[in-house]
Formats: sequence, structure tokens, C-alpha cells
Amino acid sequence: MGEIIKDVVQQAADQNIPVSDSGKDAYAANPNQKTYDQVHQTDHLIDVVDVFFGDRNPRMKTEKKQETYPVKSGGKIPDVLKNFKKEGRSNFTTVPDHQNPLKPGEKVQVFWEETTQEKDESGQPAFDYIKKTSGDLGCETWLVAKVNGDKGVLKVTIHEDNGTATDAVLASPAPFLEAGKEKTTALFKINGTVTYAVKIAVRPKEDNDFLELEKKIAERKDKLVPLYLKAEVTDTDYEIKFPDNNPEFYTAASGRYKAKYCQCCIYKIENNLLQGPNVIHTKTGSKVVSAGTMQKVIAIIMHRTSGWSTEGAVQSSKGTTFYVDGAKGNDGEIYQSMSLDKAPSHILSSKSRLAHLEVQSENSVGIEVAGWPYIYNEKKELVNTLNNKVSDGSTVYMDKGYAYEGKGEATYYWEKLTDKQVTSLVCLVKALLKKYDLTVNDIYPHDEIQSKNRGEGRYVMDIILPHLNQ
Repeated sequence: MGEIIKDVVQQAADQNIPVSDSGKDAYAANPNQKTYDQVHQTDHLIDVVDVFFGDRNPRMKTEKKQETYPVKSGGKIPDVLKNFKKEGRSNFTTVPDHQNPLKPGEKVQVFWEETTQEKDESGQPAFDYIKKTSGDLGCETWLVAKVNGDKGVLKVTIHEDNGTATDAVLASPAPFLEAGKEKTTALFKINGTVTYAVKIAVRPKEDNDFLELEKKIAERKDKLVPLYLKAEVTDTDYEIKFPDNNPEFYTAASGRYKAKYCQCCIYKIENNLLQGPNVIHTKTGSKVVSAGTMQKVIAIIMHRTSGWSTEGAVQSSKGTTFYVDGAKGNDGEIYQSMSLDKAPSHILSSKSRLAHLEVQSENSVGIEVAGWPYIYNEKKELVNTLNNKVSDGSTVYMDKGYAYEGKGEATYYWEKLTDKQVTSLVCLVKALLKKYDLTVNDIYPHDEIQSKNRGEGRYVMDIILPHLNQ
């Protein structure tokens, strides 16, 4: 058992996953007794205070800072502050604080507040874990244990409260992924720290097995999967204590953890490439090439191909990083044309820019979605931009037309997104938001930043935003 725990701890260390975050304060007068700022340690007792699923947040601190800056060649106070402004710094003041020109040799006192992440006792970044009552089944979360004690092994298993055996969608105990390996038991070596945590995803290892869960859940009346945790302490001769003498957490009385199936949990970005069940990285006939190196990404831009599928769109050297096919192609397929560290040309002529001038090809990720725009011609017929009459009106989104206000231009109606396109888009965008630490406010339609067929990206956003906000 000792070797098993050693291996688990080493695996976590190798993958930069913290096995524990200490709340240790100091040694007490008794050298054999340690005190902690979170949970008081008691000799010969293992007190399992809580076990839960949680979010991990950096533990931040704000300090007041000051520095004297010797003026070298004149300038003004704003020029001095340029030397101090960086991420995490705010509330700058200076002495003097005038706007007059500064003289060489003059000294300026600069004061500011600086927010940084705290360090734990080992010098590593410190984190806090916030208990959750619900989450996405299959997505990564933290399994956290709060334990007072210094000897033994804590074993944690995950179980579904399925009501009846026929309702079960997960095995018991439920499988989960830890550092890419499928397991059914999480092991924590109790060594005197207070908080133990490991990143996991509640799901079977194989993607096909995970996708099968969706079918099982669809057959259930309750689409949420209620989970609870069981804890066991071994390898100790100490007294063991659980809350209310119950080794279960998320009890029926306190409320089960509610897990919602989310196919998007399968999608992830590794080495600047999107991975997922319908993602491809090569496409016959693709001529899309990089125009340079990607800078810090500040936006995601939604485009439409103005065509039946992505096949024609990729035959130009200029294009986007991602293409989502439609019903006339391989419905829902995501094609990534290049690595995310490269920038294609998807925002072109500067003369046709309308807004958000800070957004450029080299600091934004473009997504091209297969689909036609439609307008009414002189005969009041609904036609696409090649003047082809629509053959099936049910494929066109007619609830809303899109036009530039006050310009007297045509009103555009757009080909509906298929269900598979919506799923692929939502999962792709979620992966990009996570990678670049962006929000839905950082997503823009192409026709908002550049003069295009109105609604080109806006219709796509109108459809997917409600799913992203869930």
C-alpha cells in the first residue's frame, strides 16, 4: 500500500497536480503537536471534516507598494507611470502629482496596490477550494478532502444514487479519470496537512463509452445524475471520526451532487490542437495558410461560408482557424486548418472596418460556419446570393431578418444551423473560452466588426449564446 500511495503522489507531482494544500500555521509548545489555521489537529485522531467536489481559485493578496523613480530625461508623470503599470497593479498615486514637465534628476515617489497570488509553506502557489453542489458530468473538477490528522490513507469513491438499478447510468463505484488514467478510488496519504485535492473527471476513459451515457440519460425522467461520495480511512491505528458518524458526503439529507451530462467535456485543446470525436486536422483541397504568429488572443469571431459546405471555403489561402460543416457536407464536423499558435487572415480590408478596431487577425480566432444567406429578389422570391431560388423554405431562419440600419441595403435571412452544428459550435467555443480565459462578451459577429452580409455572424451568435450561458 505504501508503494501505491507513493506512486499516486509522484504521478500528481509529475503532472503538476497538487496532492495537498497546507493550512499549516506553526508548531505549538508540544513538539509532537502541530496547530493549523483551518482545522485543529488532535493527537491519535483522524477527523475527516469534509469531502466534496470543488472549484479551485487562486488565493490572492493585495499589498501597498512604493518606489522612488529618478527622472532621466524629462517627461511628465504619465510617462513615469508607464514604467510601473503591469498586470496586477492598480490605484497609482505619485508625489508630486502635477502635470508639469519633469526635470532630469527630479525624483518621483510612486505608490500603488499590487495583487499577487499567495504562496503556501512550500513556496508553491496557494489555492482555495469552493464546494460545489452541481456540475457537468465528464468535465474536470477537483475532488477535495479536508482532514485533520497525520497518519493513514483516505480512500474516496463516487456513487450514483440511482433510485432503482434500472435507472443507473454509472457503474458503482463510478469510474473517473485522474491524470488520464481510469480509476474508481482516489487515494490521499494523510500526512498532517489539512486540504487534499486532485483533479478528476467523472466519466469512463473511452469517448464512445462516455457518449453512450447520453443515450441512457435520455431514457430517464430525471436528466440529472445524483452523486454522493464515500470515504474510508485505512493504514492507521488512530481513532477515526466522520461528521455525524457517517462516511458518506452529499448525503440524502444534505442534498446529492447533481451532475448534468455535457458532451462538450470530451473536447479539449492540447498542444494548440482541438481534440474531439468529430474534429479533423487535415482536409482534402484545403489551401488555408498562416499569415503569421498568433499574439495574445482577445476575441473569437463568428463567420458564415455563404456556401453549401466548408469544401469551397477552404480552397482560399485566406480563411479561419476553424470550419464547422453543415448538412450538405459532413454535418457538424470541425476542421482545424492550422495550429492555434498561427494566425490566418480572416479579418481583411481595414477600409471596411466598422468597430472593435483592436481586434485583428493576429489576436483573434475565427470560426467559419457552413450556410447560405438569402434575400428577396425583385420578384419577391427568396434566393441565395447566387440568385438560386430556395428549394426548401424550412431550412431558412425566417424568424428574424438582418440589415444595416439606415443604409437602405437588403435584409438577409440565413440558413438554419443544424443540431449537430450547434453542438459542435458550443463545444468548440467553450474550449476556446477556457483556453484563453475569455467570456461570451469577447465573441463578435464578423458583420459587426467589418462590412459584410448583415447577420453573417450575428445569427450564429443568436443561436449559440443561450447554450453558452447555461
